[in-house]
Amino acid sequence: MITSTNGVFAFADSEDADFTPTVADSFNIRAAGGFRLNKGGYFGSVQSLTTAGGVGVVDIVTQITEVTTTGSADALSLADGTIGQLKTIIHVAGAFTSVLTPTTPLGFATITFALALGESCTLQYTSAGWVVLNVGGLTLPVVA
Repeated sequence: MITSTNGVFAFADSEDADFTPTVADSFNIRAAGGFRLNKGGYFGSVQSLTTAGGVGVVDIVTQITEVTTTGSADALSLADGTIGQLKTIIHVAGAFTSVLTPTTPLGFATITFALALGESCTLQYTSAGWVVLNVGGLTLPVVA
C-alpha cells in the first residue's frame, strides 16, 4: 500500500506493508527485487561469485558481488566499467585469501581480501579508472 502526499511520486512492490515517503516533492521506490534504469543492468542486484580453480571474474553488470573463496590464492579480475558506476565486493564465505586486480586501478594496484568474512570495498569507475571509495576491514597498498 502506498501512502502519498502532494508532490510525491511513489511506487511500491507487492509487499503487504505501507510505503510512506518521508520527504515532500520526492521520487520514491520500494522494490525488493532491485530496480532497472533504461536498458542498463539491474542496479541493486547481486552476483554470487564462487571462484573456480582459483580464478573468478567480478562482473560489471551488478552493483554488488558476494565472493566465496575456494582456493588458497584466488585471483579476481574486474574489467573497466562505465563512468560513475559503483561496484561493491564483499567476502561472504570461504577461508582463503583472494586478490582483486582491476584492469585500470587508480591509486592502488590490487585489493587483498584476507581471511575475515565481511571484508568489503566499494569502488567507483572514473574516466581514469577504478577509485576506492570505501573499505571495510581491508588495508590497501598505496601506489606512488
